[in-house]
Amino acid sequence: MPTATFSLETPLEELGVDSMKAITILYELENRFDIEIPNEVFDSIRNVGDIVQQLQRLTAKSDTVHLD
Repeated sequence: MPTATFSLETPLEELGVDSMKAITILYELENRFDIEIPNEVFDSIRNVGDIVQQLQRLTAKSDTVHLD
């Protein structure tokens, strides 16, 4: 999907992301950034902006962020 067709506020469902895909994405982000995403955060993710906001919050608390 071209990036021009959605924004940070576009619901994940409109991007073809169901709840199982969202969980998979969040688990992959946990592994990638070496963070733990609390279960209550999973329930609050509705769009890409929510994911970005939570990653910013959680990585700011982390001593290290692994980008490789």
